[in-house]
Amino acid sequence: MFLTHPAPNQQTDYVIEAKWYGPRGILFESDTTEAHVEEGRTYSSRSDGRGWRTPSQWRIGSYRVDLHVNGRVVASKEFDVVDEPLSRSSEFQKMRNTLPWAADPMSPEESVDLISLSTISSKDHELARRISLFPWVQSGPTEDNRAALQLLAVVSEKDVRLARRIAEFEWISDGITSHERQAVWGLSVVMDSDPELAELLIMSPFLEGQFQMRNSSALRAMGRLLHRYPTLYSSILSQGWFKDGISSEEAALLTAFDRDGRFFSPTNFRGIIERNKLESVSITLPLRGEITATGVSHSQGDVRTDVIEVIGEAAAEVEAFMDVPLPVDDLVLIFAGCADLPYNEGCGFWGVNSHSYIVVDPRLAIGDARRSLIGVITFYYWRSSSNVPRWFHSGVAEFIKLYVEDRLFENPLNWDLGTRIRQNVDFCRAKGIEDVQDLLRIEERYTPSELRDLELHYCFDIMGRSMIFELYQAIGENAVRAALREIYEAAQGLEEGELTEEQIYQTFRRHSSSAADLDQVYRKWHGGDFVR
Repeated sequence: MFLTHPAPNQQTDYVIEAKWYGPRGILFESDTTEAHVEEGRTYSSRSDGRGWRTPSQWRIGSYRVDLHVNGRVVASKEFDVVDEPLSRSSEFQKMRNTLPWAADPMSPEESVDLISLSTISSKDHELARRISLFPWVQSGPTEDNRAALQLLAVVSEKDVRLARRIAEFEWISDGITSHERQAVWGLSVVMDSDPELAELLIMSPFLEGQFQMRNSSALRAMGRLLHRYPTLYSSILSQGWFKDGISSEEAALLTAFDRDGRFFSPTNFRGIIERNKLESVSITLPLRGEITATGVSHSQGDVRTDVIEVIGEAAAEVEAFMDVPLPVDDLVLIFAGCADLPYNEGCGFWGVNSHSYIVVDPRLAIGDARRSLIGVITFYYWRSSSNVPRWFHSGVAEFIKLYVEDRLFENPLNWDLGTRIRQNVDFCRAKGIEDVQDLLRIEERYTPSELRDLELHYCFDIMGRSMIFELYQAIGENAVRAALREIYEAAQGLEEGELTEEQIYQTFRRHSSSAADLDQVYRKWHGGDFVR
């Protein structure tokens, strides 16, 4: 459910009551879900559902769901449950026999996959046969690939010509990743609400060839704008550069509308829609290899390729430190000065990374201000990770930023960090924060917005950076780099939750030649009874 409303001046909690009506219009289920509107947001969304653990529990017929807030119906939607038997054609049965997983008895998920293939076969059997030969279909679709198969089935029912086009995409035929699944979701949302736009997107050049992360951002953006920002949506659709098919560079422009961040929302970037000033630069990194960086100008000036080059140099140094490839294969930079953006708390002295794009003040390319560009790259490794504690990813990102500054600008690491520690730690201690244990306590007590209001959020960076720096001094660069690499790779392998404080400590201990030196740093900066 998507709602639009005036922006509240504080978080507003509410309860959604869902009433489910069956084929005869009889209420058969009622449940409630807690939700909230964040401070300053003009829209909110919530998703939920119901069902059974075993298949075949829904009766055939028409259903309706009414959503109530404060006793008033705010949304209502009907849906049908239909009997969708598998095709009985000899061609389909012959194709089914080539799929090792398609023999009875099948799991509920396998039944869904076979129904998708049957739907495609009913519209174009040769297309279904070709899809069935994809390696990921032969081996049995994963959850991500199942989304692609369902998209092909939905599109084939509406326009089989477009389904044939999607099946030709290399990133579909070779099996999709989680990022590519987000692109599939974006296409599904648009296909459901605006088939003509879906056709334009599917036929555009940017979806051909090797998949780039900007593709999923661009498709997600169109789905979001359709529901949440209809004025921006209409403005983009009216542009000549959009109507004639979207290029890879123009997909980079659309990423600006992919998400709402702490500093910027899609409405801040209206100016780039009509300017359409873009330039791409190829960057070669030692581990990731060749990536594409595309600059999008929000201001009257041109794209600053010198800024892109500095970020490329920083990315190479971060890769060298981490010994892990950059987690993204393309970068999108939006060049916007402070005068260009209505809300620019972080503008003018920092590059702001929103996961999908980086906002950079062009003045950061001048002299020592270039150092501020480095942090936006370390963000891609650590600040975007939700699988490690906040103090840790903030501290590591800050430490690596200063390490790279030392490499690129000959800024002595020991002097610079030592000075900052003396200056900034006093700020945190004046607020009652002595070590990481104090950070963990305040994180439980306050919301993120409350931490910012109290200026306590800075201390996650300060204390974390200080601790990593002293570990660097105490157990050595090689030990810290090896431990960080192991922690990073372990965090990336987690499907949910985060690494514990104990796991992080034990990783440093494995790579440290002196447990006494390690424990001394932990006692000073971290605390906690697991230090022995």
